Amino acid sequence: MKDLLTPLTSPFALKPDFGRLFLEELAILKQRRSERVSSWDRRGKNSDWIFLRPGETQVLAEIPGPGCIKRIYALMLSLDPFIYRRVVIRCYWEGCRTPSVEVPVGDFFGMPHGDTDSFSSLLLSVIRTESCITTHGMTAYFPMPFSESARLELTNESEFPIESFWYHVDYHRCGPLGDEVLRFHARWNRECPTRADSGSVDVRNEWTSEVSHLSGTGNYVIMDAKGRGQMVGFVLGVDNLAGGWWGEGDDMVFVDGAQWPPTLHGTGTEEIFGGGASPNAPFATPYCGFPFIRRRDWSRQNTMYRFFVTDPIRFDRSLRYTIEHGHANNCENDYSSVAYWYQTTPGSSRGSLPPASRRLPWLSEPERPILNRALQLLRGLYSALPTLVPQVGESFTLSQLLNLRELSVEAVLRNRILGAFCAFRSAVSKGELETAERALDTAEGHLRELLGTGKKRTKRGKAGSKKER
Repeated sequence: MKDLLTPLTSPFALKPDFGRLFLEELAILKQRRSERVSSWDRRGKNSDWIFLRPGETQVLAEIPGPGCIKRIYALMLSLDPFIYRRVVIRCYWEGCRTPSVEVPVGDFFGMPHGDTDSFSSLLLSVIRTESCITTHGMTAYFPMPFSESARLELTNESEFPIESFWYHVDYHRCGPLGDEVLRFHARWNRECPTRADSGSVDVRNEWTSEVSHLSGTGNYVIMDAKGRGQMVGFVLGVDNLAGGWWGEGDDMVFVDGAQWPPTLHGTGTEEIFGGGASPNAPFATPYCGFPFIRRRDWSRQNTMYRFFVTDPIRFDRSLRYTIEHGHANNCENDYSSVAYWYQTTPGSSRGSLPPASRRLPWLSEPERPILNRALQLLRGLYSALPTLVPQVGESFTLSQLLNLRELSVEAVLRNRILGAFCAFRSAVSKGELETAERALDTAEGHLRELLGTGKKRTKRGKAGSKKER
């Protein structure tokens, strides 16, 4: 109390402690150089994106160290309804052959269901925009330091191209990093569906508080790492297939090989993410939130995040972060997650990413035929494009197509087809299946008309060639 009452002119009050508080660092001069790698058009035109063919990998950034990535922004355009799960971002530090980050791009930015309401947190944000097409501006602010090198790659594991991928990688160059500076990691996991434990089968997918569960056995695993470091957060996606309230599961965190009881033990799923009892409306705060809740009755897609900014979970040998799927693991739903942490060595994440076919979202019986029909129509569209759009050939992009200036019948039909697919994507993301089917009817009609027009044009071209001969 005596120190608090000391006059401001005393030596105690004049100690050089400025810069220790949040945001005060902005007023401190530091020997760093700000730089950026982006998808800007090197010709000086306005095509500020990259195009990825099916199966293609492109290097987004390759940066010599020492330095630190401070921000990654991305926006992606594709007609594939599953594109956010089929495209993978990988980050490699210090020339390591094993990626420290290996995550489907939508999940990495906090969008495990391929869609979300707009949200903003301290470390992730997604802005959903609906104009001519639904798009998501995705940003990550995790600091990602490196001493020797950083390499960021994007792989398109879809059967369809990524028409346009805009991106920024903002970073600064700095002096040598100390041994205490850790390397950033992120890893994806999924269990679909989770299975009810043997002791809770009789109350499967029901609200219950009677069954006892005094172990971490059967819990969904969000993170399982060996080494020394600290966990800084995770995103959790739950596709509630069973319906009803699903979130009575406690988080159980086992640090450095702890058995039972866990080092940290929670009291229910919504408490982890700062929610009131059984949240049924989205919310977002700097450190925690439920940014996406598809339906107010809790059925189907729900997204949550929790960032341990003020309370990182530190470990010296290992960390296993788990959560019950329902009380005593009695709920059978689709769980997926991304864990974010820092560790002393790069490339230390365990396991490998499953193939794209095993990452696709769960589809209900009414959804499957609609999505399969959409994929068939897309295959027909892309197989016909090289002959229908000879001026752009196999490097056709959606943006080029929308910007074609000719007023031919073909151009009008192509734009209508793309507009119909955009309407389909928007309807599917909202769960409006009847609207989605009508959009596919429109797309299919325009596609048939376009193919017929293309055949007529081809015949006219052949007839003209014969006449010339």
